[in-house]
Amino acid sequence: MLKADVARCQKVFEEVRLPKQIVAHSKKVAKIAKRLALAASRRGADVDVGLVEIGALLHDVGRAKTHSLAHGVIGGRMVRRMGFGEEVARIVERHVVSGLTAKEAKRMGLPARNYVPETLEEKIVCYADKLSDKDKTRRIIKKCGTKSNIAKRLKALFDEMGALLGKA
Repeated sequence: MLKADVARCQKVFEEVRLPKQIVAHSKKVAKIAKRLALAASRRGADVDVGLVEIGALLHDVGRAKTHSLAHGVIGGRMVRRMGFGEEVARIVERHVVSGLTAKEAKRMGLPARNYVPETLEEKIVCYADKLSDKDKTRRIIKKCGTKSNIAKRLKALFDEMGALLGKA
């Protein structure tokens, strides 16, 4: 990752007035995500470590506008307007919960699109976000129910990442 890209993210935090606790959380997620991406790369995975780091740094930029589930969609729009590109925007949009299907998104008042992480980079950032706060996964499952598709996707994400990183 180029220092200029990380510095650009810091400027974004300042420009959008991202709360300090969200900046700290984003930096923590980026540190975890970069470590995971490097580990996956060492195990032979084709992963763009720089994309993971930038996506992780910006994953919660939408929280400058809202703390609702819509922060992913709003953040995706923001990073597109800032010129970070579609890959970063999809990471930002798809990190929320365990990702949301178009049907789930519509039911939750979001645009009816697929927000389920698909690329390895998207999955790593989503996973790192959940690892950054041990209670986050528990809260998601409690709110959605252990038998919900969201909880099942979250478990599948943890299983996939565990297998990739040799923790399964």
